[in-house]
Amino acid sequence: MITTPLLDEKDKVQKKLEADAHHNVSEYFELAHRIVADVSSKYGYRFKYGNLRGGEIEPVQKHKSA
Repeated sequence: MITTPLLDEKDKVQKKLEADAHHNVSEYFELAHRIVADVSSKYGYRFKYGNLRGGEIEPVQKHKSA
């Protein structure tokens, strides 16, 4: 696998976020959003989140075998 210092730093940050969120995806995204908000206010960057058309994605459900 190709690595660069930037990719190494990204991986390090993702692992820290995962550990800080106690492996909970909701907490992971809350922490990431908080970091984005802090960076935005501190440095004046403007971040745009994707817009999901048609509402929310339904959870994946396993089909029952007949």
